[in-house]
Amino acid sequence: MDWGAFLNALITFLLTAAVLYFLVVYPMNKLAERRKRGEEPPPAAPSEEVKLLTEIRDALVAGAGRVPEQHRGALDRLTGQEYPRGTDPRTR
Repeated sequence: MDWGAFLNALITFLLTAAVLYFLVVYPMNKLAERRKRGEEPPPAAPSEEVKLLTEIRDALVAGAGRVPEQHRGALDRLTGQEYPRGTDPRTR
């Protein structure tokens, strides 16, 4: 029996187990304990990007999804849809 290889494997196992315990098991136990007590961490405030996207969504919903005529050509080029003038199903 090679004592050096056995000792090397034992040390590697113990180091790996310690790392997994302190990086995975311990934080999960703390989180479970906190949830059991009812102490949820406060939700993060929405970022500026999310606020802007929400405003854009609300503006589009308020406008019923209609695109102003001056922007229709650019939008059609971006979406790859070309409609002859007056036949666009989005304006009906």
